[in-house]
Formats: sequence, structure tokens, C-alpha cells
Amino acid sequence: FFGSGPDDGWMLPETLRLADYDLGHDGRACQPQPAASRLGSRFYDWQLTQSAEDSWAECRMHADKIRCIRETGRKAVSADMSAISRKHGRTDAKNDDDLFGEAT
Repeated sequence: FFGSGPDDGWMLPETLRLADYDLGHDGRACQPQPAASRLGSRFYDWQLTQSAEDSWAECRMHADKIRCIRETGRKAVSADMSAISRKHGRTDAKNDDDLFGEAT
């Protein structure tokens, strides 16, 4: 999945065969299956319009959330997601969900 292009980074292929990864045990495993298209667009519209500075701030925010999960466990994390978002200056609606997409 590496090397899709010099600036593309890590990307899923359009199709993959499960048998190539020793997955699946029926006839479908030997046939190319859709991969990237099943996950939708690579970026949300708001990601394409944000600055590089905002993008890195988003990365730092997610890193803080992952660090919080590792330190406290999932049950305690939901209560902390909004606080982490506010710490990074993010108060918009898309940050009202925890890392698992559940409302906080």
C-alpha cells in the first residue's frame, strides 16, 4: 500500500484479493474485492480547505486523544474528549464526538 505516488503517502488500493493476505476461505477471496471505494473519500471537504498549520494542530489533538486512551482507558476518555478539543482551540460540532464517534 506504500508508494502510491511521491506525495500520496499510505493509501489503500482500489481492489485487493483477500487470498493474497491469507484471508478468506471461499471463492470470493480469490477475486479482486473493492477496498478504497468502500471507505469513501480520502478527505472530508473541511480537511481540504484547512491550512497546513490547522492540519498539524488536528494531528496533535488526535495524538492527545490517543495518549488519553492509553493512560485512562476508554470509559474515562469520553469525558475528556471535549476538554482536549477545547485545549486545542476546537469548539466546532465535529469535535463533540469522542475518538470512537460517540457523542460526549
